[in-house]
Amino acid sequence: IVSGVGVFVSGVLLTFVAFPQGAKPNEVDPELLRNLALIYLPTIGGFYAVAISCLFLYKIDKSVHEDNLRKLAQGALDARTTDAQIETGAPAATGPAGDLSPVVPRP
Repeated sequence: IVSGVGVFVSGVLLTFVAFPQGAKPNEVDPELLRNLALIYLPTIGGFYAVAISCLFLYKIDKSVHEDNLRKLAQGALDARTTDAQIETGAPAATGPAGDLSPVVPRP
């Protein structure tokens, strides 16, 4: 979405100031460049303001983060536990690198 909106908005801005297609750096009217800057700067400032505002909507603290980690660990443990292990109360098997590695049978 970000890339698409960025390309779309930049195209709209260039069209709005009538930027010539295929223009070479020394051939662009300085007044046109000034107009582009006067439109670009407030536009980019507005996008940054929206992005920063979105960060204020993201509510998380240490306790929420730790709760999320606990839920993820429990979900991983539940995914590794078979019906037989649930019935017998046996712990889930783990591989050589702990819960994150594939289960490897021991000889």
